[in-house]
Amino acid sequence: MKTIVVIPQLGFTRNQQAVIRSAEAFGVTEVCVIGEFNFSVKITRGGHKHIKVNRFENSEECLNYLIRQRVKIISIENSKESISLLGFKFPANVALVVGHERIGVPKEFLDNSIHLRIPQYGLMGCLNTSVASSIVIYERFKQRLLL
Repeated sequence: MKTIVVIPQLGFTRNQQAVIRSAEAFGVTEVCVIGEFNFSVKITRGGHKHIKVNRFENSEECLNYLIRQRVKIISIENSKESISLLGFKFPANVALVVGHERIGVPKEFLDNSIHLRIPQYGLMGCLNTSVASSIVIYERFKQRLLL
């Protein structure tokens, strides 16, 4: 079973690094980073040293790579087309795409993926990128343990 996390160029480097830390903690196979990225051992706790990290110049390049990997692409996105994380069964091989803090998941991925939302009951309507990613990554991890 393969789990890839895709991190587009985010507005806050700390969010990128926090996603990598969660990915490593919950057995993600590899991380695909789009655009510039600087690792901080202070935030990732060295997680980037224990996980395969691929860097891509743009979303299209990364999307083509994922298609070649034959993974089901799942965008963490709150949209009308989104399926609730509650009761969602992850396929064997997946790529989880994180959204930018302000603009969400890049269009190239939205057009080629299942949209997955985290049900929320508060008034805020959205979660921090790294928090939302951690929740979905953990649910994937939990389902893998139950197989």
